[in-house]
Amino acid sequence: MSKVQENSEKQNKYEAVPLSAAQRVVRFLDNVLDYLILFMILMAVLFGVFSLWDNHNMYQSASPTVLETYKPDKEPYRSFEELKKINPDVFAWVTVYGTKIDYPVTHYKNNDKYINTDALGKFALYGCPFLDYKNKEDFSDLNNIIYGHHMDQHMMFGDLDLFREKNFFVTHKYGDLCYGDRHHGLQMFAFIEADAYDFSIYNTDVTTDVQKDYIKHIYGAAKFSRDISLKTGDHVVLLSTCAGGLTNRRYIVAAKICDKTFKDPFADQAKAKKGKFFLLTLPKWWYILAGVALFILLLFLWRQKKKKQGEEETEHEEYDP
Repeated sequence: MSKVQENSEKQNKYEAVPLSAAQRVVRFLDNVLDYLILFMILMAVLFGVFSLWDNHNMYQSASPTVLETYKPDKEPYRSFEELKKINPDVFAWVTVYGTKIDYPVTHYKNNDKYINTDALGKFALYGCPFLDYKNKEDFSDLNNIIYGHHMDQHMMFGDLDLFREKNFFVTHKYGDLCYGDRHHGLQMFAFIEADAYDFSIYNTDVTTDVQKDYIKHIYGAAKFSRDISLKTGDHVVLLSTCAGGLTNRRYIVAAKICDKTFKDPFADQAKAKKGKFFLLTLPKWWYILAGVALFILLLFLWRQKKKKQGEEETEHEEYDP
């Protein structure tokens, strides 16, 4: 018998010998388990992708660029007056230079509605910045409070926590507040970390006879401050948001409302950042999640390959004469 014929008989014998019933059941269950694991991995990846997409959409909806066409003095875009027709509760626009705080401001008979209602009057978890219901829309009160949600990715009033860094506070001094058909300058003078129920700071009833003491109290409570020569009769606005992870803690940036406006020193930088691919703006933990999912998937495929090789070697050793 030739070598070729001998090898052919060995091969035919190898192919002809079937697996036992027990071996087939074990192999079937093993494959089912493998595919079940793969299915769970794929579902986890798909859920992560969906969460990423949903999360991205929410933050995109909360982005100031969504309402940019309504911003005052943005002709030939849609005017601010059009936005006020869509939602009469909109009455002002606040901008803090060098941040993404650039939003319309609403006012209602309570402080609850715009926690979960956007500037267009639709339900939205991110809400819309709003003036305290006790304040007047012409900012004639000596102390005015605008609230906004603290969000990641620099949305809503999330950038107020940037003022926790001294250098940021020092270099970011100005903003703009448009109301009553004209623009007013904002001159930042204090950053405060306070309790939400500290009514010595969250006080909308400041009068001229106590204003001097109130301003002194603001400076005393401030983490950072600068002297801007505030005097009796000056109008102040507090921009307030939650401190991330701390239930009752609040971040507050106090500013003087000025008749004159200030030039935005960060305008060129803001233009350069526009158009940045959104994946580059995602938080780091999304990249970690994607990396872990990819590693698990590659590990699974490698294991499948090694197991298949092992089965072939085992069958060959068992049935090869």
